[in-house]
Amino acid sequence: MMPEIFNDTPPRKDLLGFETLAEVLLQVIQSVQPPFTIGIFSKWGFGKTTLMTMVQQKIRAESSIKTLWFNPWRYNEKELIWKALITELYAEIARDDKITVEFLSRAVEKVTNFTGAFAGKAEIGTKFFDLFRLEPQFLNQMEHFTNKLINEFVGAHGKLVIFIDDLDRCLPENAIKVLEAIKLFFDDSRCVFIIGLDKSIIERGIHTIYDEKIGMSGIDYLEKIIQLPLNVPAVTDENIGHFILTLCDEPTKDAVWEVIKHGSDNNPRRIKRFFNIFNILRKISHVKTYDEERLLAKVIMLQLRFPVFYEFLVENPSYLNNLDAVAGMTPDKRQSYLANDQKLKEFFNNRELRQFISNTSKIACTDTELIKYLRLTNTVSMTEVVKEE
Repeated sequence: MMPEIFNDTPPRKDLLGFETLAEVLLQVIQSVQPPFTIGIFSKWGFGKTTLMTMVQQKIRAESSIKTLWFNPWRYNEKELIWKALITELYAEIARDDKITVEFLSRAVEKVTNFTGAFAGKAEIGTKFFDLFRLEPQFLNQMEHFTNKLINEFVGAHGKLVIFIDDLDRCLPENAIKVLEAIKLFFDDSRCVFIIGLDKSIIERGIHTIYDEKIGMSGIDYLEKIIQLPLNVPAVTDENIGHFILTLCDEPTKDAVWEVIKHGSDNNPRRIKRFFNIFNILRKISHVKTYDEERLLAKVIMLQLRFPVFYEFLVENPSYLNNLDAVAGMTPDKRQSYLANDQKLKEFFNNRELRQFISNTSKIACTDTELIKYLRLTNTVSMTEVVKEE
């Protein structure tokens, strides 16, 4: 049987405890007057897309509000991100039967001064975006065109909810371009934006684009864009337990639970990545017993969360037990011991690594056993890019 591998598609059911927040967001969207922008904040992998998907599903099931999903990371060129958002909006609106060729033709003519016959909506869109240019007069007309198009689409009292996901995947400066496009083209529209992002991406984007010339932090910048900032709620151990059981059976969960509890930071995407590696390596190594599964899980989590330490262990396997031993020493003895080994001191000062080693100390092994699992895990290169502090 092939090992089961999981993609990053959000779960269809609420496994992370987001149901209440998703329902509240639906009520906000239904009652708020556009334009309005909601920010959904979290680091990578903690459920921004899952929460936003739940909100979109609720909107479609419980209201007549129209929605659009936009993934800006698919567009590499900075200037294309502005264009891409409008292009996808146009494509969504053009699918509506009540938006006629005549209406679109007049709108394009007004913005671009282009006159001519069009065979259909697709041809109008192609011509319009071929003429797209970043000039002040054109941009002003473009804003008017966008607002008129949206009003025709949703009606005088309707609204369009635009979900902007995965800004984390964009270059920081591109993420800023997306936010600037919202202010530029939709500042007077009947749109509600729901944006999923990591605040640190915006901080880096501000620094990259403006190089501190505007005297504004990322937080200050977001306050000018976002009217309702929300952090993705922390996922509880109970919810993670339910989530894990969608990825494995009960005996496997029991084997890996301590490792996931203390090493995953309850990050659903990280847990999926963990199981992808775990299932592959368990299959090729014929790991079967409870203790073997626990040790394999521990070494995989070290590889994912603490790649610098893991790579050091490959050449110096004794340091895992050494680090565990140092944690159990009295402060005076520890200080003396670490004074003679700067590398061990460096790893011990990594609080998250130290806590993980301590909390999983019952998953023990000899150096010889560890070497076997280091060789095994080294066949899969899936370390995360994380800063070890």
